[in-house]
Amino acid sequence: MAMPMSHPFRFSLLGSLMLLGLTLAAAPALAGSVTADSVMGKSGARQEAMGQVPKGATITRTQCTELEVGMDNIRYRCTVWYTEPPRQPPAPAATPNAAPVPGSAQPATPGS
Repeated sequence: MAMPMSHPFRFSLLGSLMLLGLTLAAAPALAGSVTADSVMGKSGARQEAMGQVPKGATITRTQCTELEVGMDNIRYRCTVWYTEPPRQPPAPAATPNAAPVPGSAQPATPGS
C-alpha cells in the first residue's frame, strides 16, 4: 500500500515549484561566447577573445587550449563566455501632433 505524502514535503515541493516559476518569469540574462586563435601565445588569444565581448557584459569563464597543427607548430585557442544584463525595451517613439478631437476647445489664434 502506498504511503500518502507528508504535509511538510508537499509544502516544500509546492514552494520549490513556485520559486522556479518566479525565476523563469524574470527577464533572463543573455549569454554568449567568443573564440579567438593566435600563433603567438595563450595570452594573445585570450586578449583577442576578450576584446570581442560586448561592452557591459560580465565574463564568466575562460578556457584556452593548445592545438598542434603539424610540424611542431602550435596554435592557441581561447574561448570566453559572458553574460549580459537583460535588454530594456525601447522607449515609445514620440507621436506627431495628432488632429484635434472634434468638439474639443481650440485656443484662439491672433487675427482670426
